[in-house]
Amino acid sequence: MEFGVVFSKAVGIDLGLKHFAILSTGEVIPNPKHHRKYEKQLIRWQRILSRRRKGSQNRNKARLKVARLYEKIRNGRQDFPHSFRLGSSVKIKRYAWKTCKCGIW
Repeated sequence: MEFGVVFSKAVGIDLGLKHFAILSTGEVIPNPKHHRKYEKQLIRWQRILSRRRKGSQNRNKARLKVARLYEKIRNGRQDFPHSFRLGSSVKIKRYAWKTCKCGIW
């Protein structure tokens, strides 16, 4: 038995750009800015990478460092929806996603 957790039968989720999601319960989930977290490190290591000579071992090390930073950003973006669903303050049994067809695609 879990204490302090509200069980809800169904919750509507509105995905957006400014906020990651707004639930029909009124809860607003902020948009995680994964790129902002590593922005300064990326700027620094991309600058270092550009100054290294092609084919050198130090350039390869810098290239791997930049690749790892991009991988961290990618992993964070892929993991967030799952961690949001599992770690939500409202345990939801059924989800309903709202899709917006803006005519762009």
